[in-house]
Amino acid sequence: MTFLDMFVIDGAHNQMAYSNKEFDKLIADSKSALLEDLPGRGEALLKAEQILLEDQAISPMFQDGSAYLEKPHVQGILRHNFAAGNSCKWAYVE
Repeated sequence: MTFLDMFVIDGAHNQMAYSNKEFDKLIADSKSALLEDLPGRGEALLKAEQILLEDQAISPMFQDGSAYLEKPHVQGILRHNFAAGNSCKWAYVE
């Protein structure tokens, strides 16, 4: 919800005046969803995100990548999929 509700028509951060009534309804529905309907809320948010991407209101513009070499006898380095770099806390040499 942190970023999706930025794009509702009357949102304070909707600087480009993006407008989609179905998107606005999905966001409103997900904000009013009860705790008993968390799967339904997640589904509504997923549909809203798909609408936002299909309308090209936002577009992912950055993808990070890296390559590395590692000796086969070095073990235990934890590679994170996002955020922090590698963790060597559990690394050891065989």
